[in-house]
Amino acid sequence: MYIGFEMNYRVSRNLEYALMALSYMSNKRGNCVSAREMVYHLRCPFHPFSRVLQKLVDHKFVTSKQGIKGGYILSKNLNKLSLYQLMSAILPNIEIADCLKGDCNLLQSCNIKNPIHYLNKKFLEFYKTLSVFEILDKGSQKDIREIESKKETNKILNL
Repeated sequence: MYIGFEMNYRVSRNLEYALMALSYMSNKRGNCVSAREMVYHLRCPFHPFSRVLQKLVDHKFVTSKQGIKGGYILSKNLNKLSLYQLMSAILPNIEIADCLKGDCNLLQSCNIKNPIHYLNKKFLEFYKTLSVFEILDKGSQKDIREIESKKETNKILNL
């Protein structure tokens, strides 16, 4: 019998779409970008991606312009947009455990409610410290290529 702790914390597809859209728009430096253009270049499915764009508009992170030259444009500085704010806008729930949502049948007998609440609090505090700009900047393709290059160099040098 296996008794263990599994923490399977993943970034949701909708959060990925939001980050992809914000990154794409930030690279356009204030120019309007259509949903179709983003979907084409990012190779994302149109309907789920456009639902995420609508949430970004609803929360005023992005402005939507109608018309023939319409599209989407950033309306919030990504340095001032925290990961917490983005997650709260995009995801239905950002809690780390079912009990925090009230969906746990073990709630009455649970002996780790307080530790789970504490862990959740720490995650949320961490999300509030990260700006979307920082995430997109630190995870840029250039940085990823540099990391991969260093891995290859270390492999060659047997480090």
